[in-house]
Amino acid sequence: MTKEEFFGKFKSLFLWGNLAAMVVTVLLFFFGLKWFLSCYTHHGENIEVPDLYAKDLKTAEMMLEDRGLLLKQVATTYDRNLPGGTIVTQSPKAGSSVKEGRQVYVTVNSLTAPKVKIPNVIGNKSYRSTQAELQNLEFELNPTPIYVDGPRDLVMGIDCNGRAVANGEEVAKYSRLTLRIGNGAGDNEGYETEELEELPEDVIINEIIEEEIIDEDYGDPYEVFE
Repeated sequence: MTKEEFFGKFKSLFLWGNLAAMVVTVLLFFFGLKWFLSCYTHHGENIEVPDLYAKDLKTAEMMLEDRGLLLKQVATTYDRNLPGGTIVTQSPKAGSSVKEGRQVYVTVNSLTAPKVKIPNVIGNKSYRSTQAELQNLEFELNPTPIYVDGPRDLVMGIDCNGRAVANGEEVAKYSRLTLRIGNGAGDNEGYETEELEELPEDVIINEIIEEEIIDEDYGDPYEVFE
């Protein structure tokens, strides 16, 4: 092939037509892809996330659907200041700008409080020590305990909602508890009587007679010999 023939090919309209078609095809593909991605990601379109705090699940779901957003529950917790079944936290936060179709993750308040075991305090610990331990477990305590017969200041029992509970029993967190405290009755009484009851009956009678003889005043026994 001569030089004239080689360079002559570049003057061919067919060649330049093919090149132009390729360039147009590449440009159309590029701009088409850009337009598709823009539509798919809603480029430049931002949606503000609504505040879902304390809303029930149904209401929250409707609020998000109205804005083209989705709700997804990811966890539960317990907040006694909110009704059960309402939303406690959300992500993204209220006021955030997101794309349409974005999922909003929420934590929902449990319908019931978690349960906590009563520690081993009944019959084992003092009133003050038990108060501190139960308050650390976030129980509510009746400020006025009930006093019953028993060693002074010892916790004799615990009442919850009108019934007695035992050591190790699971009770709903934040429950109101009333402590039964020993009033000291019987701390130092009854021991002498119990000791006498354990002795034989004839020994008890002899001890009583001897005490009476010693207590009576018979005068000086040597006076009769004078």
